[in-house]
Amino acid sequence: MQRKRFISYFSPTTICCIALLLAIPLAWLLPATWGQENGPVENTQVAVILLTGIMAYRAYRIGVGSEASRRLFLWSIPIVFIVAFRELSWGRVFFPNGHGWYLPLHAIWYGKFVYPAVGILVAFVAIGVYLQRLDKEILRWFKYGKFPVIDLLMILGGFFAADFVEHHTYGYFASYQDLFEELFELVMYCGVLSLFTNLGFNKRFQPDHEIELNITDKKTTSL
Repeated sequence: MQRKRFISYFSPTTICCIALLLAIPLAWLLPATWGQENGPVENTQVAVILLTGIMAYRAYRIGVGSEASRRLFLWSIPIVFIVAFRELSWGRVFFPNGHGWYLPLHAIWYGKFVYPAVGILVAFVAIGVYLQRLDKEILRWFKYGKFPVIDLLMILGGFFAADFVEHHTYGYFASYQDLFEELFELVMYCGVLSLFTNLGFNKRFQPDHEIELNITDKKTTSL
């Protein structure tokens, strides 16, 4: 029997993402300055990303997935916080230059350590996932798991829409360009939060263990 791999499930977080997406045209009513660096929209993005990190930790502690899948959520937390730090321009927003902007990264005392530290942390996560054989869990999920299609569409749609607004609108949004770009990024991050919530706590999206076990048994029998 063919299984559905992509499910159109309207969880509370998914509904919030859709509502946010539909509300984006109302951005014309907001001050354009809300889209600036360290503005309300970007700070909301950081809050959503941090909430995603908290959700990942809770999925590790009390999620409905297997032990291996819950450990994957734990290993995702450093990556989530790297993304949050990136949205804060690697901390530049905490160092105003006195002229309405912020110091360049190289002018901050820790600036030269940022990219090496990020590289080391990403390598640490990759090695940890490999040593715990969690790469097999990722492959197992792609083989037997189910995915919330609406969350994935929110993530991909938000990403490509933000990129389009930033590089291909040729001044159509004028002073509102940054605001619309940041709003589409907010949709993307909310989609990630919804994805983590559904994969971590919703049983309908967990890999089908029975099918996997049946396939393994058949292979063992054939040998």
